[in-house]
Amino acid sequence: MSRKFQKIVNLFAIGLIALVAVVLSPPIRTLLHNAYMALETPWRLAIDLIQVALVSILFAALLAPLEALGWWAGWYGDEVQTILNPGELAEPFPTDLTVTRYVVYLDGISQAQYTYLPEVERFLEELAIDLPDNNVLIKGIMPYSVLNLPLTENRFLSFFWRLADRFQTTASGGILGLLIGATINIRNILIVSVAADQRYGPIYNQGTAQIIYNSLVHYGYQRGSGLPVTLLGYSGGAQMAIGAAPYLKRVLKAPIEVISLSGVMSGNHNVLELEHLYHLVGKQDWVEKEGPIMFPRRWKIFSLSYWNRAKRRGKITFHSLGAVGHNGAQGPYGAEAQLPDGRSHLQQTVELISGIIQGNSPLIQTAIPSEPSHYDRYQQADFNHPGYYPIAQSVDAQWYRPIAPWIGRLILPNSEQRKSLRGVLFEVHHAAPDYANLVGQTVTLRWSGDPKVQAFVRSVTKTVHFSDEAKYSQSQGIVHPCRLNHWRRVDPLESLAGSRPADDVIVMLRDPIVEVKEQQDGDDAFSSQCTLFISDEPVQISGRFYGLVKILHPIETETNPPDRFRVVHFNLASRHFDGAEETVCFPPVIFAAQYGVFPSTTQDIEQSPANETGWYIYGAYDQAGVFTVQSIAPRALLRLQPDNVIFGKSATWNSIKREVWKNPTAYKRRTRSILLCPHCEDEEISRWENSETSETSPPHPPIPSPIQTAIAQWQEGDEALVLHVYGGIGGRKREPAASTPIFSVTLPMAQQESCENR
Repeated sequence: MSRKFQKIVNLFAIGLIALVAVVLSPPIRTLLHNAYMALETPWRLAIDLIQVALVSILFAALLAPLEALGWWAGWYGDEVQTILNPGELAEPFPTDLTVTRYVVYLDGISQAQYTYLPEVERFLEELAIDLPDNNVLIKGIMPYSVLNLPLTENRFLSFFWRLADRFQTTASGGILGLLIGATINIRNILIVSVAADQRYGPIYNQGTAQIIYNSLVHYGYQRGSGLPVTLLGYSGGAQMAIGAAPYLKRVLKAPIEVISLSGVMSGNHNVLELEHLYHLVGKQDWVEKEGPIMFPRRWKIFSLSYWNRAKRRGKITFHSLGAVGHNGAQGPYGAEAQLPDGRSHLQQTVELISGIIQGNSPLIQTAIPSEPSHYDRYQQADFNHPGYYPIAQSVDAQWYRPIAPWIGRLILPNSEQRKSLRGVLFEVHHAAPDYANLVGQTVTLRWSGDPKVQAFVRSVTKTVHFSDEAKYSQSQGIVHPCRLNHWRRVDPLESLAGSRPADDVIVMLRDPIVEVKEQQDGDDAFSSQCTLFISDEPVQISGRFYGLVKILHPIETETNPPDRFRVVHFNLASRHFDGAEETVCFPPVIFAAQYGVFPSTTQDIEQSPANETGWYIYGAYDQAGVFTVQSIAPRALLRLQPDNVIFGKSATWNSIKREVWKNPTAYKRRTRSILLCPHCEDEEISRWENSETSETSPPHPPIPSPIQTAIAQWQEGDEALVLHVYGGIGGRKREPAASTPIFSVTLPMAQQESCENR
């Protein structure tokens, strides 16, 4: 709590105490008593009733946490059986179907028993009809009691609550009936306040989570199955849902999302643990508008509250229902009131909530960037499209090799395909020899069923919702996975396939493939004729084949700079660059108009010192039969032959922190590699030097030099983490990011492609 807010609270408390003191002072009290006695009897009776009501409400507020505290402390002993009333299904569930989602409904503050008001029952009936058969909708839970006990049964005042419940469903009781019926709302408002309270809330919310858990298990939910759960809360039920969700997530180990329908929420709970919170509210809902005012943690000044952090991260989606109120005929369940488009309030509510649950809601929209991205500009060049390179290709195995046995293009399925595909589509560009017949086909790519693989996939599978920062970044022309926005449970395959606006991500699959399975009769219609099962993540690549060449000279053409070069291949037999000569294409890098420079160039590349040891070129043959270089790497940097070796922790640290950054312009157009060996200390170096100079010691096998030892630690097949640290384009036409000494290392996707085209 900020100091400013604390001062406000203190001043309010002081003012309230002062007011009470003034009212209770003898002169004021005498004056109020005389005024009261001067009133007529009906007015005095009304004031008496108001006083009794205020005292009753105050007394009820003091008692409200007792049920939760008693449940927590075990006061009720064996009498507590929250599993006896696990709710009921809104619609019978076909036992021959596999459940894909559970939905639990928590009603508003008017709930006094397991059954609901008629308009709520109508809503749940229509929602159950609209949801697919493999979604289980559970109702009949009493969230305003940690014992799951209705007000109308097994309570000391059950007779009164039955009377109040009867009055709130009929208008025949007059003003007295209206007041009696309102007591249910008042009582449940106090319970909502307990759930929102930071002292008693954790206890109460665990009790609510226990009730929901019992209900889910009763209707077949398997703990640890990872099946998603949606908590649908109306009015105060939204607060109960958002409070119980974190506890429910921990015990179920499953994704939990909350749909708030006209919900009044405190913002005290960790919304960041939810997959997402959808908040649907009407413009004429004055009850819901009390939430942002009553609960300080929803105020903007508390920027570090869970609520405001969740808003910034895009965890909360707000949607207006239009001219809809909070309850009654004009509320979201109103079947007669109509919207301007002709739909009833009820119809709109059912369509929105059903769409959210099924993942095809109109809330799922793709932001359109207002500025063209680098990706858009690079897409203008034909050579940046996968279709520029024929799939059926044959290369001379003496000079080129495939990057991997399995290479292809990832294709993101649409929402309809996704439900049954359980993976992504994979256009095969190169396959292992035994499956050469698959080249050119589009197959299904799925994860292996191995428990370790499935555990990994579950741990990194996330629901994607763009935050305000992401939407702003997208509007500035930065590439984002816009097709994945608002997708639930996106796994690594979908994340990689949908990382760009178009299906142009080329990857290699690590061999061996776990299984290649042909489609059987009765398989889903969206599946391809073949399915590949993998256990490792695909690796994004540029080009299908690679070769080792030395650049001889450019071929003068009308292109400036030239895009054709004469190269000679490395001969494995002679270990020299005396193999076949060939003309290859280095596509021109797209001009960076906003900077006035090219991000990279091939000008005078044949004169580079790195050309002496050769270049690895990666690419494929284009439609004209010319090998097009999509990426290039100097061989000198990929060989385990460092230019320098540094030993010892202090020398290594000094090299990383200072030496490598000294006079960087001296290494322009050059490459250098340094092998750092912090664990090889000076004693080992001295021992080797002494063994080389000693003439009196007995004969013994030569001790490898520290450099040999350091290099020998690396073996073929070892893997290392490569970090690309770079600076901005400086000089007179420097890019904006390099205008200061601090340069961001965030590399947009399109810029990565430009680097690959060097």
